[in-house]
Amino acid sequence: MKDRMAQAIVALRARLNESAVLKVVNRIEINATPAEVFYWLEEPDRAKQWITSVTKSEIIKETPNKVGTTSREYIEENGRGLEMEGVVTEFVALKALCERQPES
Repeated sequence: MKDRMAQAIVALRARLNESAVLKVVNRIEINATPAEVFYWLEEPDRAKQWITSVTKSEIIKETPNKVGTTSREYIEENGRGLEMEGVVTEFVALKALCERQPES
């Protein structure tokens, strides 16, 4: 179940806005309740428990309704490191969590 959830989160985080040069969209069915899935989505620090390449995750700025919340993940794979920031663009409890990476 953790692998399927990891794939789903990566897909959610890869979704870019309509004006982006590259748009990645993926859909996966997860055999779990919305509450079980959102337990892993709502707290960025939990990513380390199910995405093995994430070494650190932190919230930079949190907003009351989650939209506009920014976070940062540190990823290490094959000896190479990457830092990714994300901004929550849509949040509906137990239904939707969309995030995009800010333009450089």
